[in-house]
Amino acid sequence: MTDDAGPPALAVGAVMGDIDGERAWGAEIGALSMRVAELGAGVRSPVRLSVVFHVDGRVAPNTFVGVRTGRFRTKDSHLTVQAAVGPGPVEDQRAVLVALLSDAVAEAESYVRKRRIADDLLPIRALVDQLSAS
Repeated sequence: MTDDAGPPALAVGAVMGDIDGERAWGAEIGALSMRVAELGAGVRSPVRLSVVFHVDGRVAPNTFVGVRTGRFRTKDSHLTVQAAVGPGPVEDQRAVLVALLSDAVAEAESYVRKRRIADDLLPIRALVDQLSAS
């Protein structure tokens, strides 16, 4: 379980496919990461979740669509889920990221349930719901 002194229950990161063309995505992901850290202070969860947004680009194009489980580290109950940000302009980047984040939590919950690691990730789900409401 995570707590105030430990690592965060939810963290957000990014892999950028291009440096030049994706600055706006990088800024939006950075802002979302900071907001997640603020809302997540003191949140406890049976599994730590890292969501890594993969922003499509010329240098490193995405090889998947949607979300997928990356890896699970048993020693500290840390699960990584990857979320593909598609190519092209969008009207509301934050809305796209929050929707992908919600999908990533659903993927994580499915993973931990199937492997009997945890019944759910309700504390993380509640945190993402707060992002959707704001």
